[in-house]
Amino acid sequence: MSRPKNDTRSIESKRFGTIAFVRNSRAKRISIRVRPFYDVRVTVPDGVHFGRAEDFVRSKGKWLDRQLSRVREIEDQHRWRIDAVRRIHRAEARRSLLHRLDFWSGKYGLPYNTLYVRSQTTRWGSCSSKNNISLNFQMMLLPSDLRDYVLLHELTHTKIRNHGREFWKRLAVFVPEPRKLDKKLRDIPIISGQVN
Repeated sequence: MSRPKNDTRSIESKRFGTIAFVRNSRAKRISIRVRPFYDVRVTVPDGVHFGRAEDFVRSKGKWLDRQLSRVREIEDQHRWRIDAVRRIHRAEARRSLLHRLDFWSGKYGLPYNTLYVRSQTTRWGSCSSKNNISLNFQMMLLPSDLRDYVLLHELTHTKIRNHGREFWKRLAVFVPEPRKLDKKLRDIPIISGQVN
C-alpha cells in the first residue's frame, strides 16, 4: 500500500508550540521553517522516519528558540493586521486591485490574461505562464507604493518569467529602486489562517 502523497503529522511542544511535520517527495533533506503567524513546519523527505525528524528538531533547539523569538517580535509588530485582514471584503479588494492593475497594464503596455484575488499563504502575487495574475487580497493593507510594486512586478513577469538581471532592469523602468521595495515587502508577514 502506498503512502498518502501529503503525509503530515503534528505534535504539540511546550517549548515550541505546534510543530507540523510534512512529507515532501522532492525534499533532499530535513528542513525547518519558521514564519510569522504560522506554526513551525518541518519538511521530511521520503524515506526518512518522522522520529528522526523529531530528533533533528530537538537537536536544533537553541536555533529554533532564536528564530521563534525573532518571529514573535515580528508578530507583535503586525498583530493589528489580524483584525484588519478579517475586515477586508474580497469583492472590494478585487475591484480595487483590478482597477490599479488595469491602469499599470495600459500605461506600460503589459497585457495580462486574467486576475485572481486569493488568500495565498506565502506570496503577495504570482504570474502564470498563461499571463494569469494571482494577487493576495491582503495587499489591501500594504502601503500604496508596495501595492503598486507588486502589481508592476507581476506585470513585468508577463514579459520576463525569471528574476534575472534583465527582469530587474526592466522593472526599474517602471519602479524606482525595485530591489529596495522588494526587501521592504519581504519584511511584512502574510497573515495565516482562513479569514472572511
